[in-house]
Amino acid sequence: MRTPVFELHVRPMFRSIDREHMLNILEEFDLWSYDVVKSSIDDILDSVENGRMPPEGKGGPWPAEWIQLLRRWKETGFKRLDLGKGTYEVFNSDGEIELVANFTLPAPGWAGWIQLESSTETTRTYVVYFEPPDVPEEGAGEDIVVSEQFSGVQKLFLRDRDGLRELPIPP
Repeated sequence: MRTPVFELHVRPMFRSIDREHMLNILEEFDLWSYDVVKSSIDDILDSVENGRMPPEGKGGPWPAEWIQLLRRWKETGFKRLDLGKGTYEVFNSDGEIELVANFTLPAPGWAGWIQLESSTETTRTYVVYFEPPDVPEEGAGEDIVVSEQFSGVQKLFLRDRDGLRELPIPP
């Protein structure tokens, strides 16, 4: 069975209404923050197991499998994704944009990809993720190339280990 990962499995269980509710009640309690959820895991588990969170009028209790997933995330060591880093090229062919990312993964067994983080009619923001294996392996990581194609975008942003930056789109 796959080890749960915060960004892939845990964070999506907390809806925006859940996050806003907790931010309004307990300032600085952000359910989308890895550090906050990790440090408050016992209180969060107690609340979802006893049906206090989310409240009945705000979505009601979690299904048992969500609670089990959250508990398994805790029991398996709070796995999360790393922000990766690579080199990036952007191509424009008559409005068809292609973002190409070249990565060297840290070690064997790692996975890497670019993921759409947000999008509007004219802007896209991607994030670069590296996922460590459940069992670390020795040796050199492989080089990979990933790409994403889209159209109608005027601004392109990318967030990686070095932060958020705009990638110029060639004419």
